[in-house]
Parts: sequence; C-alpha cells; structure tokens
Amino acid sequence: MEASHVNSVGNLYILVVVDEQIFMVQESGDYVLWDSVLESLQPVSSNKTLQASEPLTLFDDVAFGTVGVTDTALDVYLAYDTIVEPDQLYYSAAPLSFSIGESNSEAASLSLYKSSISAPIVQDRCIVCHQAGG
Repeated sequence: MEASHVNSVGNLYILVVVDEQIFMVQESGDYVLWDSVLESLQPVSSNKTLQASEPLTLFDDVAFGTVGVTDTALDVYLAYDTIVEPDQLYYSAAPLSFSIGESNSEAASLSLYKSSISAPIVQDRCIVCHQAGG
C-alpha cells in the first residue's frame, strides 16, 4: 500500500493472467473470467481498512492438472482501490510469475509408494502373513 492509503478503507483484488485471459478471484475464492472493464471487477476482500502489509492467499489446495491447467505460465497481479478514489486502481507493476509443468499421469506420492514401500516392504515381507486365511 502507498503510505498515504494506510488506514483508509478500500478493496483488495487478485488478478491471474493465463494465456492472455484474465481471471479475478472473488471473495468466495472462485476464479472468474474478467472482461477487463473496471466496473465489473470484483474484490477478493471488500470494505477493508488497508494496512501497510496485507496477507492474501493466491492459491489454496488447487490441483491445476485436474482442471486442465498444465504446461503454462501464470502471472498474478495484486491490486487495491480506496473508497475515496474508487475509480483509481493501484496495482503491482510487475506480476508474480509462476510456471506449471506438464501434467504427470502418476502422482509423485504413488510413484514413491510403489518404488520405496510396496515392492521392498509390502510385497517382500507383509504379504507373507497378511493374506486371506492368515
């Protein structure tokens, strides 16, 4: 926040750019396609007393591969406005950038289980006693 805006009331926004499409994060946590018209922009947190530092959650337990987002880059812009100047949007000049790799058909945890637990432990030791009939 700019120092002159600290302790004023305003709204916080998160915008995520994926392949030239811009999504806004709503208060519900949903990502909705934004039409780039300022009047349609919805805040992630509204009517809040702005602090010098604001904690924001960008992604919470999102499995990008399961919704078809793989092998791409994401740019995240953080923005805010104030009630005094509602038509003035203040935002980060440079985005937070993330890359999402290509989707892997087998989860890393399953791969670890198969190579480090199932074969050397379960199949070699446990299966001897733990079977139908004891």
